[in-house]
Amino acid sequence: MSLQNPSLNSTIKRLTAFGGAVWGDCYVMTPFTEEDIFAVFQFAKASGKKVVLRGAGRSYGDASVSQEQLAISLEKMNSVLSFDQTLGIIEVQGGMSLLELCRYVVGYGFWPPVVSGTSRTTIAGAVALNIHGKNQYFEGTFCEHCLEYKLLSSDGVLHTVTAQSDLGKALPGHLGLFGVLISVKIKLKKLSIPFVYRQKLPIRNWQQQIASMEACLSKASAVVSWVDGCTDGAGTLEVAYPPDSSSHSPNQELDISEIHKSNQETGSGLGQKPHRPLPIGPGPHSLAATLGPYALRLAIQKPLLPLTNALRRWADRTLGSQAKLCDLYRFNFQLDWLWDWDTAYKPGALVQFQAGVPRAESEAIFPALVNLCHRRGFPPTLLVLKRHRPGVGILDYLGDGHSLAIDINQVKGTGPAVAALYNELTEMILSVGGKIYLAKDFLLQEEQFQRMHPAQSISAFKEWRRKMDPELILTSSLAERLNL
Repeated sequence: MSLQNPSLNSTIKRLTAFGGAVWGDCYVMTPFTEEDIFAVFQFAKASGKKVVLRGAGRSYGDASVSQEQLAISLEKMNSVLSFDQTLGIIEVQGGMSLLELCRYVVGYGFWPPVVSGTSRTTIAGAVALNIHGKNQYFEGTFCEHCLEYKLLSSDGVLHTVTAQSDLGKALPGHLGLFGVLISVKIKLKKLSIPFVYRQKLPIRNWQQQIASMEACLSKASAVVSWVDGCTDGAGTLEVAYPPDSSSHSPNQELDISEIHKSNQETGSGLGQKPHRPLPIGPGPHSLAATLGPYALRLAIQKPLLPLTNALRRWADRTLGSQAKLCDLYRFNFQLDWLWDWDTAYKPGALVQFQAGVPRAESEAIFPALVNLCHRRGFPPTLLVLKRHRPGVGILDYLGDGHSLAIDINQVKGTGPAVAALYNELTEMILSVGGKIYLAKDFLLQEEQFQRMHPAQSISAFKEWRRKMDPELILTSSLAERLNL
C-alpha cells in the first residue's frame, strides 16, 4: 500500500497488544508532520479504510489494534516544542515517551506529576487512556496536569484545546477516537531531588492490606501493594514519602554524589536524547534480558507459583521495613526492570483484569475475585492493589476506592476458559458498582459496558466522537466491540 509521500509507504504488519492476547494486521504509517497525518486520513477515505492510533502498543487490550486498517505511529513526532523552566510548563509532541520526557526534565529539577508503571507509554497514549500511577490518590490522573492540547481532527483542522474548555474536559480517556494529539502542554512537578523514601511493609491478609494502605494516606506521596495471589492477601505494601518528609525513619543520609550520578545517567542537558534504552534493569540486549523471560516463565507456572511468591515475600521481609532512598525511575517504572518480560507468557498470552470498586466494597470483593480465579484453575501470577480518588473524563473509570489488577496466564489453548472467567469477574465487579479500566481490556461486552457507565456519559462520548470525526475514520477493535 503506497501514498504519494514515500515516508508513509508501508507494508502490512501484525500489531500485538502488550501481553500478546490480542492482535491485528494493519498498514503502519509513520508520519513526520501534521500534513503527513492528514494525508493518511485522505488516503483512508479514498480507499475505504479506517485509521487506528497505535501509540507505543503498551495497552494490554485492543485500544490500539484493528484488523486490516491503517495504523498511525507517532514515534517520529517526539520532540520538545517549548519548555518554561520558571513555570515548569513543557509542550511536547504526542509521540514522545514518558521515558524521553522524564530524562529531558529531571536534570532541571522537574518530573511529570503522574506516570504509568512503564516508561514506554507515549504522551498521546497517556492522554487517550488517561493513565494513572502509584500516586493516583494524591495526584490524580495524567490529564489532570495537562493544560492544553493540539488535536488534529480527521478533516485536517488543528484544534487548540484548553483543559478547561468543553472539548478539553472530554479529551481525557478519549481512546484515540477524537483525533490525533499533535502536542500536549503539561504542568510539571518541581523536585528538590529525583528521589523518594520507599518503605516496604509486610502484610498478613486482605484486611490488613486495606487498613495499612488507609493509614499511610495522610503522610505518603504514593502507595501500592503487591499481593500474593496464593495466600489470603499476604504481600508487601510499598509506601513512598517525599525526600524532605519527616513521616519516615530513613536509614541513610542523602548521598549528593549519587544524585549527581543519577542526573548524568538519565540525561540532564536540554534536548539530549536517551543514551540508554531504560534507566533501570538490564538493557534489551543483555544476557539477563535474554534469559530473564525464560526464568520468569518457569516461576509463573502453576506448580511453582506459590514458591515464587513466598520467596518474594521473604526477600521483602529480609530487606526490612525501614524507609530507604529510591530514585524516581526505580520506584515508578518497575515494569521496565526486565525488558519485554511479557514474552514469558508465550506461547500463550498475558491477560490482565483491572477494575476499580468503591472503598466500602474492596475488602470483601477482592478476595472473592482471587478465589474465583483459583476455582477456575487460573491462579493470579500477579496482583497489584492501588488506592484511588475520582478521576476526570466522560468515561471516568475511577472513584473513591481501590483497584486490583489481576494478571492471568492464558496458557495456549485456554482462551475460551479465560474469557469465561473474565466474564464472571466482570459480573462480580458490576454487582458492587465497579468499573473496568479499558486500557487493560479486550473481553468486556457491550451490554456490560453500558451497565458500567451512565447512559448520558456514553451518549456524550459518542456525540463528541461524531462531532470531531463525522465519518468515523478513527477506529480500534475496542471501539468496534463496545459500539462507541
